[in-house]
Amino acid sequence: MPIPQFIDSCKAPVMISSVELLESSQYTFVRTVSAEGLEGIAVSNARIRNLISLMKRLIIPHFLDKDARDLASLVEGVGTVGNNYKYSSLPFWNCVGVLETSLLDLLGKAAHQPVAALLGPILRTEIPIYLSSVTRNTSPDEEVQMLLQRVEETGAAAVKIKIGGRMLRAESGMEGRTQSLIAEVSKVLGGRVKLFADANGSYSSTAAIEIGRVLEAHGFSLFEEPCPWEDFEETKRVADALSLKVAGGEQDTSMAKIAWMIRERAVDVFQPDIYNIGGFSRTLQVARMAEAAGMNVTPHGSAEGPRALPKLHFSAIVKNLEPLVEFDARNKSGEGWFWPAIKVTNGVLQLPTGDGLGVSYDPALLKAATPL
Repeated sequence: MPIPQFIDSCKAPVMISSVELLESSQYTFVRTVSAEGLEGIAVSNARIRNLISLMKRLIIPHFLDKDARDLASLVEGVGTVGNNYKYSSLPFWNCVGVLETSLLDLLGKAAHQPVAALLGPILRTEIPIYLSSVTRNTSPDEEVQMLLQRVEETGAAAVKIKIGGRMLRAESGMEGRTQSLIAEVSKVLGGRVKLFADANGSYSSTAAIEIGRVLEAHGFSLFEEPCPWEDFEETKRVADALSLKVAGGEQDTSMAKIAWMIRERAVDVFQPDIYNIGGFSRTLQVARMAEAAGMNVTPHGSAEGPRALPKLHFSAIVKNLEPLVEFDARNKSGEGWFWPAIKVTNGVLQLPTGDGLGVSYDPALLKAATPL
């Protein structure tokens, strides 16, 4: 895959003078600043707070005083500089992914273009979504009523429920919840919207095939992460056995493993997480591998607010995108500390049109944030 360069978009060098981690009461920001004083900002996932030493000691130094126009080459090199390859895993690449996103925001502002246009061409500006439940603590009735209300409010075309107990664990505190929830969702929402289920690795392949048959009988069309994510051969057994689509890939960072999963059809839909995998350039490599194999991709993550921005820009430019992209079912507003608001209208999210990632933040929030 050709490495994207940004020299045509930014005629002058965009030298990276500083990288900061800032913590507010709820969010962690990665702020990058150019020698000219332009700022790029990415809102991290919560994981970054546990990875500060990796970020500060191994990753940030590789990017400082470099030209951000060479961003994809910098990302490609950070995994092998020094002994960094010994740390290559989700924690390492998560740090790189957040930093790369902040630098793309910076580059977009330098070029006066949205991130999607830098990486483009832009194929779509409206991103159809499905509503993703993120909890296993509700009763089937509570869960279905919440999803029904949010479908009516948003016009979403699909919903995704959480089943099982996560990573081979049994259901906790609600015996029989999975079977009851599947039946109740099918009864109330089946025929109205598409139905998806996410097991977060709850099952062996034998148990996953069994519950997959139940999902098929109730009209579900996608089964996410049926087996523990590292057991990719177990996942392939499930994908081979079922007629509904099997999806996965959110934890995967090894390009060799991902290439095997795509080539051997261990999943029917690959779900790279833009932060987990190391940013846009690596995620786009995965998308192109999948495209060559006739497989669709969809960016993982139900994140709301500005944390949803990376998947919107990615979704705007990928040819082989699954028809629907994940969004947190609970999210109802733009929250007020950034603008414009990011919310679902008529079943779609709009691609922001501003420079970079396309949002501005309350200066008072950033000023009050604590440096990490």
